[in-house]
Amino acid sequence: MPSHFKKMKVMTSTNVISRSVSSALKFLSEALNRPFYLTSAWFIDQVEKWFYLMSSRHPSSALSKINLTAYNDAGQFLKDFMDLFTRMEVGPKKVWKPSQTGVLISTQSVLELQAELLEIKKYEFFLTSRF
Repeated sequence: MPSHFKKMKVMTSTNVISRSVSSALKFLSEALNRPFYLTSAWFIDQVEKWFYLMSSRHPSSALSKINLTAYNDAGQFLKDFMDLFTRMEVGPKKVWKPSQTGVLISTQSVLELQAELLEIKKYEFFLTSRF
């Protein structure tokens, strides 16, 4: 059982929330005839994509208007992700968790910052990991 502080380590989380874990769950779902594994695989894919967008360190992965289709898709994904975390019910008591608030605040902040930096200030790209 990890301690409270070990639960907060990003590296540990990125080992679990990854494309390889999602792929393994999809494989096991088919191999073991356990379709409910697909729900976890889908959720892991969503969180992994959100983390990718929220931690860009290079212009090729940054929010940018150079490719308007990718820019619009990323913005819509972030809004949809916020909706997912707003509607999500956690645990048997279905209580609101601080992590949900953190996702909503950080995602909304990035959406507002990118609007300011890319649309008004006309920056070429926005490296979200800098925030």
